[in-house]
Amino acid sequence: MIGRLWNSASLRQGSSVLFRSCSSKASAPAAASDEPLYREIYQNNQVVRLVLNNPKKRNVLTMKVMDTLLMELKGINGIEKVRAVIIASEGNAFSAGHDLKELKVEESSGHAQKELFAKCTELMSQIQRMDVPVIAEVDGVAAAAGCQLVASCDIAIGVILRPRIEGRNLLLDSFDSSCPEHPS
Repeated sequence: MIGRLWNSASLRQGSSVLFRSCSSKASAPAAASDEPLYREIYQNNQVVRLVLNNPKKRNVLTMKVMDTLLMELKGINGIEKVRAVIIASEGNAFSAGHDLKELKVEESSGHAQKELFAKCTELMSQIQRMDVPVIAEVDGVAAAAGCQLVASCDIAIGVILRPRIEGRNLLLDSFDSSCPEHPS
């Protein structure tokens, strides 16, 4: 677990799409964390950036990730100095949604699935109840519950040229069809 918000030694150096020119980023060890979520603090402790950190699995929302993110958001919500929260990700996907291994039907009652969806609902509700704006910093695919995570935030900032919905033989441009395709 990440631990208490201001006592963690798990802060790390890195570049944020939103804060590349920010000179007041908190200093931290440069080593990459093996935690599923890590935290960066900016602007004299006023902006907290929570980063999904499982790029090999496209930042799936496991129970552990959702528990940790929920704990962090609840802790941040009570800190008056914090002015904004950013949810970002490592790798080329924001989040592929739930971990399908956790959704396997291993018992007839479906208890594990109910628990997973209840935790997801609690997380999305917490994001919407936050006293400060929650910003989704989307750099890559946001699918299924990952898309729900983005939609739950107050603001979504995408790194690609334009959002789009892709299917097997379908490409629906969500906004301006005159924009050139984003190179993959």
